[in-house]
Amino acid sequence: MPQRPCYLLLLAAALLIAAFPSTPTLAQYDGFTKASRDVQMSFPLTGRIIEINVTHGDRVKMGDDLIKLDDKLGEAQIAKLELAFKNAILIEQQEAEREMAEVQLKATRELYRKGAASNMELRRAEVQLKIEELGLEKAKFDQKIIGKDLERAKADHARYAIKAVGDGIVERVVGEEVEVGETVQANQPVVRLVNADELIVEVDVPMRETLGLKLNDHAWVLCDLPGHDRPVQGRITRIALVAEEASQAMRVRVVMSNEGNYLGAGWYVNVFFTRPDEPLAKAAAAKPQPERD
Repeated sequence: MPQRPCYLLLLAAALLIAAFPSTPTLAQYDGFTKASRDVQMSFPLTGRIIEINVTHGDRVKMGDDLIKLDDKLGEAQIAKLELAFKNAILIEQQEAEREMAEVQLKATRELYRKGAASNMELRRAEVQLKIEELGLEKAKFDQKIIGKDLERAKADHARYAIKAVGDGIVERVVGEEVEVGETVQANQPVVRLVNADELIVEVDVPMRETLGLKLNDHAWVLCDLPGHDRPVQGRITRIALVAEEASQAMRVRVVMSNEGNYLGAGWYVNVFFTRPDEPLAKAAAAKPQPERD
């Protein structure tokens, strides 16, 4: 009889364990988000700024003019070459002279047939036509050379302007520190362009656990920040071919659409390769952040 309370306690403990099962472990991998495009642009030469067309936070399209340097000499050279390239007077003149030589040769041949022109006169008319044909070819060749010079001048002039290399948002612009009229040095970063419409997360996964993964498989990315704690679906775009010798882990890349910039670049997140139960995933993600490499 005295042992009955002990049995009752054990029975109560068993009932509690059955009523409140332990939380299952959810496989997760830590990482940091990266913008799909994050580039710092600079000029290849030193020059004086004459235009700053953007400021911090501006959204730009590929090819938009961002900043320009002074290149008056280059612009003048381009204008001169464009005028010469469009000028067809020399070619037209040479075509007219060739036509005249053809007419002259035809007339000389008729006279020669009738005995009214010598062999020397006929030969002179034939040579003159050849000279005019060569002159026309040279005029056309010279026109092509001018076209090539124009292309080179435009390419050189393009070095004095920075254009957006893709769609994105201006994160930093030298205009916040340097004004129009001031000089920037060659290779000095002047614009940072970021596109976070897609985010990239790279995580190290134990080699054995990558055996069931393949390209384009779904993955889920979760951040534990309030208001940004909804799992976002992405896809696997890269699985490393070689494992790290020390850790026996392989780097897996996940790319996800980031509509409305729901997540930011550089944020700590957890990656799951099976669809997570949302409360369970949030519980798993609520742990201290690791140090960056």
